[in-house]
Order: sequence, then C-alpha cells, then structure tokens
Amino acid sequence: MAEEEREGLTDFRRHAALELRHNLAVKFCSFEAAHAGGIKGHDVDPDSYIREHQ
Repeated sequence: MAEEEREGLTDFRRHAALELRHNLAVKFCSFEAAHAGGIKGHDVDPDSYIREHQ
C-alpha cells in the first residue's frame, strides 16, 4: 500500500493546481455521464489509427 502512495497520481495531487484538478474532475464526470450506458469496443488497425490522428 505504501508503494501506491508514492505513485504518479499522488504526485499529481500534491503538485497540480486546484483549478486544474477541478477542471479535470468536471471533464471526467461529464464523460462518465455521457457514457453511462458503456462504451462499445471495436477493433482498429493501429497503423491506420496513427495515420488518421497525426
């Protein structure tokens, strides 16, 4: 359990501004509400995905 306390999320909470943490929380809650029914998975070719999103 002590190892988990030293991982990245704890470091983020200690060093990120309150406003940034709040904005991320609002975005996360919005995403969860928009996808309350779940997210449908589908197979995507990794190379095609990278080309489309570069």
